[in-house]
Amino acid sequence: MAQNKSRGSKNIQSIERAYRILECFINNEELGLTEISNMVGLHKSTTNGIVTTLKNLEILDQNMETGKLVLGRGILKVSAHIKISLKDIYEPYMKKLAEITEETVTLHSWNGGETSTLVDIIESPRNLRYSLKVGTDFPCNTSAIGKAILASLPEKEKNDLLDRMQLSPVTIYTITNRNKLEADLIETRKNGYGISQKEANDEIIGLGIAVFDNKGKPIGGIGVGGPSTRMTDEVIDNLAQVLLQIKEQIKNEVYY
Repeated sequence: MAQNKSRGSKNIQSIERAYRILECFINNEELGLTEISNMVGLHKSTTNGIVTTLKNLEILDQNMETGKLVLGRGILKVSAHIKISLKDIYEPYMKKLAEITEETVTLHSWNGGETSTLVDIIESPRNLRYSLKVGTDFPCNTSAIGKAILASLPEKEKNDLLDRMQLSPVTIYTITNRNKLEADLIETRKNGYGISQKEANDEIIGLGIAVFDNKGKPIGGIGVGGPSTRMTDEVIDNLAQVLLQIKEQIKNEVYY
């Protein structure tokens, strides 16, 4: 497990050990004392002492049915006050995507409605590029990110949202037919990314993926694209491969 140490400083051992124990629950909902002891490489009696303290602080709790340990409400009280923006989390991935593709990269937020909102943009360094205004809303049926969000939703939630959407045209290429959009979303789910073929802007072709909170609910997305005159099939395929690589990296580093 990773350890971050400032130059010239030394970690307090007991705190470091407690943190390592909490890290065990990143990929495990509940664990037994012996399991934790083996995972952190500490003697069982030492582990028990730290675990007992964490239980007293309500940072850990015990499932009375299984006897195993789970994260307690104490840690939830603290984590509930953590304020991290989408930009804070995903800007490194945006920069990497922009560096590799040299195309414009966007970040959208989504609050469960019919539109997503542009919250950050890294413009392409190329002379021929597009620019968008932060704060702009995009109907989910028009943008690549919006489609990726819709495709990630449970069937009932997706259908309820589509029932509310008017599917009004933004360009002549916007999908306004429900059945055609449904077919597009099936393809989006299959591919792992959405694509907007001049549907939100008649000069732009873009690709997008959804991003999620810790409960697996979509909260926005990352997109990459460029002027339609440059977006050949080969370029689109290359962008898709890079975007899927970034998606996998986010899955491993953000969602664990």
